[in-house]
Amino acid sequence: MNPRNPYLSNSLAIRQEIQRFESVHPSIYALYDLIEAIPDMLIQQQIREHVVCIEGLSYGSMIILKLILAPACNY
Repeated sequence: MNPRNPYLSNSLAIRQEIQRFESVHPSIYALYDLIEAIPDMLIQQQIREHVVCIEGLSYGSMIILKLILAPACNY
């Protein structure tokens, strides 16, 4: 963090967090492919529901971070 300009430090931290969330999505898509290989349909559905929840949380957090950052930045 930059003690002289905490806004810029926070802005950088938010941008890094957005990039981290965006980098997770290829792994989530790979999980969907792996789920298809599970022979038990009930287990498939249960895992799929958990992945959807995780994906939703990641996406929601990313949107919130972008809204916080948007007024002042051109990320």
